[in-house]
Amino acid sequence: MWRLVVLLIFAALASVADAFTPGTDHSLLNASSEPIVLDIRSSHGKPLTHVRLVPGYSVGFDGVFSYLQVRFATGKTLSYSQHQLTQLHRSGTATDGAWVVEDSSVRFVSHRDYMLAYRRFHKLWP
Repeated sequence: MWRLVVLLIFAALASVADAFTPGTDHSLLNASSEPIVLDIRSSHGKPLTHVRLVPGYSVGFDGVFSYLQVRFATGKTLSYSQHQLTQLHRSGTATDGAWVVEDSSVRFVSHRDYMLAYRRFHKLWP
Protein backbone atom coordinates (compact mmCIF):
# COMPACT_ATOMS: atom_id res chain seq x y z
CA MET A 1 0.00 0.00 0.00
CA TRP A 2 2.81 2.40 0.93
CA ARG A 3 4.48 1.86 -2.46
CA LEU A 4 1.24 2.76 -4.23
CA VAL A 5 0.99 6.04 -2.32
CA VAL A 6 4.62 6.89 -3.14
CA LEU A 7 4.04 6.03 -6.81
CA LEU A 8 0.97 8.28 -6.97
CA ILE A 9 2.88 11.15 -5.39
CA PHE A 10 5.70 10.80 -7.94
CA ALA A 11 3.18 10.64 -10.80
CA ALA A 12 1.53 13.86 -9.59
CA LEU A 13 4.89 15.61 -9.27
CA ALA A 14 5.94 14.48 -12.74
CA SER A 15 2.78 15.87 -14.31
CA VAL A 16 3.30 19.21 -12.55
CA ALA A 17 6.87 19.34 -13.84
CA ASP A 18 5.54 18.89 -17.39
CA ALA A 19 3.57 22.14 -17.12
CA PHE A 20 6.67 24.10 -18.11
CA THR A 21 8.71 22.95 -21.07
CA PRO A 22 12.28 22.57 -19.81
CA GLY A 23 14.91 24.62 -21.60
CA THR A 24 12.54 27.09 -23.20
CA ASP A 25 12.27 30.84 -22.69
CA HIS A 26 8.47 31.03 -22.82
CA SER A 27 5.49 28.83 -21.93
CA LEU A 28 1.98 29.59 -23.13
CA LEU A 29 -1.00 27.81 -21.53
CA ASN A 30 -4.48 27.49 -22.98
CA ALA A 31 -6.62 28.48 -19.99
CA SER A 32 -9.67 29.20 -22.13
CA SER A 33 -12.81 27.07 -22.22
CA GLU A 34 -12.26 25.87 -25.79
CA PRO A 35 -9.52 24.57 -28.10
CA ILE A 36 -7.34 27.20 -29.74
CA VAL A 37 -4.98 27.37 -32.70
CA LEU A 38 -1.78 29.40 -32.30
CA ASP A 39 0.65 31.07 -34.66
CA ILE A 40 3.82 32.15 -32.84
CA ARG A 41 6.91 33.92 -34.09
CA SER A 42 10.04 34.38 -32.07
CA SER A 43 13.65 35.25 -32.75
CA HIS A 44 14.78 31.61 -32.54
CA GLY A 45 13.92 28.85 -34.97
CA LYS A 46 11.03 28.48 -37.33
CA PRO A 47 7.65 30.01 -36.56
CA LEU A 48 5.17 27.75 -34.84
CA THR A 49 2.11 27.71 -37.06
CA HIS A 50 -1.27 26.04 -36.66
CA VAL A 51 -0.42 24.71 -33.19
CA ARG A 52 -3.64 23.31 -31.74
CA LEU A 53 -4.00 23.34 -27.96
CA VAL A 54 -6.90 21.95 -25.99
CA PRO A 55 -7.75 23.60 -22.66
CA GLY A 56 -5.11 22.96 -19.99
CA TYR A 57 -2.19 22.25 -22.32
CA SER A 58 0.78 24.42 -23.15
CA VAL A 59 3.51 25.03 -25.69
CA GLY A 60 7.07 26.21 -25.06
CA PHE A 61 9.33 28.25 -27.33
CA ASP A 62 12.60 30.18 -27.27
CA GLY A 63 13.75 33.65 -28.20
CA VAL A 64 12.17 37.07 -28.21
CA PHE A 65 8.38 36.76 -28.48
CA SER A 66 7.58 38.81 -31.61
CA TYR A 67 4.07 37.79 -32.77
CA LEU A 68 1.08 35.83 -31.49
CA GLN A 69 -2.20 35.00 -33.13
CA VAL A 70 -4.84 33.03 -31.25
CA ARG A 71 -7.83 31.57 -33.10
CA PHE A 72 -10.69 30.24 -30.97
CA ALA A 73 -13.13 27.53 -32.07
CA THR A 74 -15.88 30.17 -32.09
CA GLY A 75 -14.05 32.07 -34.84
CA LYS A 76 -12.77 34.85 -32.61
CA THR A 77 -9.16 35.86 -33.34
CA LEU A 78 -6.69 37.75 -31.16
CA SER A 79 -3.47 39.10 -32.69
CA TYR A 80 -0.55 40.67 -30.84
CA SER A 81 2.53 42.39 -32.25
CA GLN A 82 5.91 42.44 -30.53
CA HIS A 83 5.15 45.89 -29.12
CA GLN A 84 1.82 44.75 -27.67
CA LEU A 85 3.41 41.61 -26.18
CA THR A 86 6.12 43.73 -24.58
CA GLN A 87 3.44 46.00 -23.09
CA LEU A 88 1.56 42.98 -21.71
CA HIS A 89 4.76 41.61 -20.21
CA ARG A 90 5.57 44.93 -18.53
CA SER A 91 2.02 45.41 -17.24
CA GLY A 92 2.01 41.97 -15.62
CA THR A 93 2.56 41.72 -11.90
CA ALA A 94 5.58 39.43 -12.31
CA THR A 95 8.88 40.01 -14.04
CA ASP A 96 9.43 36.28 -14.47
CA GLY A 97 6.49 34.08 -15.40
CA ALA A 98 4.54 32.63 -18.29
CA TRP A 99 1.77 33.42 -20.75
CA VAL A 100 -1.87 32.40 -20.33
CA VAL A 101 -4.58 32.52 -23.01
CA GLU A 102 -8.01 33.11 -21.51
CA ASP A 103 -11.41 33.42 -23.21
CA SER A 104 -11.05 37.14 -23.84
CA SER A 105 -7.35 37.95 -23.66
CA VAL A 106 -3.74 36.92 -23.26
CA ARG A 107 -1.94 37.71 -20.00
CA PHE A 108 1.57 37.42 -18.62
CA VAL A 109 1.32 35.91 -15.13
CA SER A 110 3.62 34.74 -12.35
CA HIS A 111 4.78 31.12 -12.28
CA ARG A 112 2.51 30.57 -9.30
CA ASP A 113 -0.59 31.81 -11.17
CA TYR A 114 0.42 29.73 -14.18
CA MET A 115 0.68 26.60 -12.05
CA LEU A 116 -2.69 27.31 -10.39
CA ALA A 117 -4.31 27.54 -13.83
CA TYR A 118 -2.54 24.36 -14.94
CA ARG A 119 -3.64 22.47 -11.82
CA ARG A 120 -7.24 23.61 -12.30
CA PHE A 121 -7.38 21.82 -15.65
CA HIS A 122 -5.49 18.72 -14.57
CA LYS A 123 -7.24 18.30 -11.21
CA LEU A 124 -3.97 18.20 -9.30
CA TRP A 125 -5.19 20.43 -6.54
CA PRO A 126 -8.72 20.84 -5.19
